[in-house]
Amino acid sequence: MLYITRFAILALFVGAFVFMLLPRKTTFIGFQGFAGPFKFMTVWNHALQIIVFGYFTLFGREERRYHSYFERLFVLTTATSTVVVTMFWGLVFSGRFKDTDNIPWGLNHIQHTMPIFATFLELYLHEHKYGSLGGDLFDIGAYGIIYGLFMSLCKYINGWWPYPFLEELYLRDWVFMVGGTLAFFLFSHLIWRGVHSLRHVAKKIKQ
Repeated sequence: MLYITRFAILALFVGAFVFMLLPRKTTFIGFQGFAGPFKFMTVWNHALQIIVFGYFTLFGREERRYHSYFERLFVLTTATSTVVVTMFWGLVFSGRFKDTDNIPWGLNHIQHTMPIFATFLELYLHEHKYGSLGGDLFDIGAYGIIYGLFMSLCKYINGWWPYPFLEELYLRDWVFMVGGTLAFFLFSHLIWRGVHSLRHVAKKIKQ
């Protein structure tokens, strides 16, 4: 059951990723210019999901030398997936993102809805190993800093932010947005860590 689920999730993620990279006409400016679709955290998270589920599907034995690194990547994707899904739909429902018509329906939901369910299924079907809280927070912080720097590079080269609503923000808004996003990353991680702990407790009770 675990292998079939992982394989199905991986197939959907890979298929959607290839479809996203196919050339097509679109009026969505975000896919244009330097880095193309790779400007977006959604695509970063999509790539992370492919790496993690690809490893677990093909080489998921825990005795492998680099297994612990992929466990850390999976823990990171639990937070990134939650942030991507909730922030995307939050922007859509608040009216700040209005280009959903330019995203094919299937691709949209595989990238912006499925990740959180894939994460939940993986945690439900397999007991993963969380590291120290400090190590996990370091990974999340490093990810956020690297993505922020890359997004700033895209702004410098292209002359516009990947997310159009960022053009409207003042310094105070930036401080609130960055602080709020980092706090949400932390909150998401703590929620998934709690879910993992509850699963571990439930398993012990059954035994």
